[in-house]
Amino acid sequence: VNANALYLTDAAAEVFIYRGDAAFFEARWGIPAGETDHVMAAEALAAHLGGEITSFEGQAAIPVLLPLREGRQGIVYLAQVGEGEWLILSASASTDQFEAYVTNVFEPLLLSLEIVPTPES
Repeated sequence: VNANALYLTDAAAEVFIYRGDAAFFEARWGIPAGETDHVMAAEALAAHLGGEITSFEGQAAIPVLLPLREGRQGIVYLAQVGEGEWLILSASASTDQFEAYVTNVFEPLLLSLEIVPTPES
């Protein structure tokens, strides 16, 4: 899509993967630029999106369940990839297929990502 986003779809579900600098995450996702705490960042993200953090103990990313919209359920996963550096996987599917996609597609995709820090310029 652009320098900060990758879009994937199978026509039934949509996934966006976002990566960027602190200014991008503050402007686009509501995560304060100086935030380094994963839970505090997820709370800021949930407040910004009007979503709700769901259980995340033992998970690599904190999931934020989004409000239902036009027959679709969305979820956003926030992963910390460095000190104050984030990766967001935003995914949605129809409400009747959502749980199957979470289990069989969204979470396995998130776990398959190998995050390599961007070298300093």
